[in-house]
Amino acid sequence: MYAKSRTALLEGKMKKISTQEMCSGSLLGPIIRFTIPVMLSGLLQLFFNAADLVVVGQFCGSDSVAAVGATGSLTNLLVNFFIGLSIGTGVVVSHGLGAQVERKVHQAVHTAIPLALICGIIVTVVGLIWAPQFLLWMDTPPEIRALSAIYLRIYFAGALFMMVYN
Repeated sequence: MYAKSRTALLEGKMKKISTQEMCSGSLLGPIIRFTIPVMLSGLLQLFFNAADLVVVGQFCGSDSVAAVGATGSLTNLLVNFFIGLSIGTGVVVSHGLGAQVERKVHQAVHTAIPLALICGIIVTVVGLIWAPQFLLWMDTPPEIRALSAIYLRIYFAGALFMMVYN
C-alpha cells in the first residue's frame, strides 16, 4: 500500500513538473529559470577558450598562444553560426508548443537534427581542407600560420559535434 501511494505521489509531482504552463501567468520566473542556463553556457564557452589559452601557454610557448589567438575570430564566427541556427530552431519549436501544434514541433526537431548533421559534416570537411586558406584571407602572420592551421583543423574536426550539440 505504501509503495503504491508513494508511486502515485511521485507520478503526480512529475506530472505537475512536466505540464508547467508557460503560456499564461507570470513570465518573470520562467524567463529567469530559462535564462540562467543560457548565461552559464556562455560563461562555460569563455572558460573553455581561456583554458585553451592557459594550457597552450603552459606547454607550447608564445607562438602557440599567438596561433590560438589568431584563430579566435573564425572560431567565434563558427560557434555563433551554430548558436544562431539553434536559436532559429528554438523559435519554431516555441511557436509550435505555444500554439499546441505537436506536428509543428515534431517537424522542427526532425528537420533540425538532419540539418545539424549535414551542416556539421560540410563545415568539418570544408574547414579541414580550407583552414590554411582561411588564415591567408585573415592575413595571419606567416610565422604562426602553420600552428594556427593545426589548431583550426582540430577545431573544425569537432564542428559536427558542436553543431549537433547546439
